[in-house]
Amino acid sequence: MPLQELFAGPKITILDPDELLTGIRFPETEGSGSAFHRLCRRRGFTLSVVNAAAYVEREGGTCRSARIALGSVAPTPVRIDEAEGELEGKRMTGALIDEAAEACRERVSPIDDVRGTAEYRRDMSAVLVRRALREAWRRAGGEL
Repeated sequence: MPLQELFAGPKITILDPDELLTGIRFPETEGSGSAFHRLCRRRGFTLSVVNAAAYVEREGGTCRSARIALGSVAPTPVRIDEAEGELEGKRMTGALIDEAAEACRERVSPIDDVRGTAEYRRDMSAVLVRRALREAWRRAGGEL
């Protein structure tokens, strides 16, 4: 099943009570890289204030494909298609990554709770996406 279909709501999946998720598979592609960053109040098994994941595939200095997902900024994890589209088919630069990160800030709808305010989560989503994209690009063998 596509991972996007797994989440039904906060702390709710579509799995039946007798089902267990045992693994997630990602295709390995030459010239690809991924990264995950999270912001927590303390280390360990605490809930994230915000988390961001990025996956990129490169062709030379151009971003062939990109995926960006954020957690703790909506009822379920979200992909930011608009930011992905800003990257794909373009030469990857620090400025382009900054634009995609800002697009993520505009697309999330976090809430205020004991872990952080909505404004803080919105701001940190851009920071973490920026870091994740830079790291994913580096892991894919790209330079900025």
